[in-house]
Amino acid sequence: MAQQLVHRLSPLIEELLQASDLSTVSAKAIRKELIARGADKYEIKNFRAEIDDKITEIYNSLESKEALADKLENPVSSSAKAPSSPSYSSFEPETVTRKRKIPVSVNEETDEQMARRLQGEYDDSRTRQQRSSRSARPAKKTRRKSQAQVDSEEGNDDKNEDKKKKRGGAFNKELLLSGALADLVGTHSLSRPQVVKHIWAYVKERNLQDSNDKRYILCDDKLREIFHTDRLHMFTMNKILVNHLRDPDDIA
Repeated sequence: MAQQLVHRLSPLIEELLQASDLSTVSAKAIRKELIARGADKYEIKNFRAEIDDKITEIYNSLESKEALADKLENPVSSSAKAPSSPSYSSFEPETVTRKRKIPVSVNEETDEQMARRLQGEYDDSRTRQQRSSRSARPAKKTRRKSQAQVDSEEGNDDKNEDKKKKRGGAFNKELLLSGALADLVGTHSLSRPQVVKHIWAYVKERNLQDSNDKRYILCDDKLREIFHTDRLHMFTMNKILVNHLRDPDDIA
């Protein structure tokens, strides 16, 4: 029974993980997304261990492919790359490498769900930056992030739901866009869902996805000004985009 269920869910698990930012994913959120996509809630709960093992297996495979893609896309030494992207260090998958129990709720099918993931990344990034300004103890910061993202225990569901409710008001809030992003979408402020919709509409309208691998975008001049590359992997795009959005309340 468990083997048949895992076999049936494997394509959907892979689809969800392919649309995810692998540095922030969580097994619990993937299970919730499976239920939202029609999987039986009780089967998911009864065979959680087997499903988590399959999520981990697919995650590790995708992570290896992403690492290879990054090397092919940016064949530059790590010492040369470090100064140009200091803010990306906050997205290193410290929690996943510790427990290898994946975790994330991202669905490629709708722009709104992708935007919700970006909201989570943005909020987590701001929280870590505020903590680092008060303390130089990264170990504690990493430990808190682990508990927030990788905890697979169902007992924390209520706590996570409360966090989502607190965050919900900011989800549709208009954010200030960087100059390059504003030039691309034609306005200086948009809510996060609208930013995502505009970018993908721009890419699809100009047929900029690589026909051989839809996970890659072939950047034109405007996209290149934002992402600084000719061929952009979708995982990398999601990380960089966060740095082009600012909450107006943060600007004094």
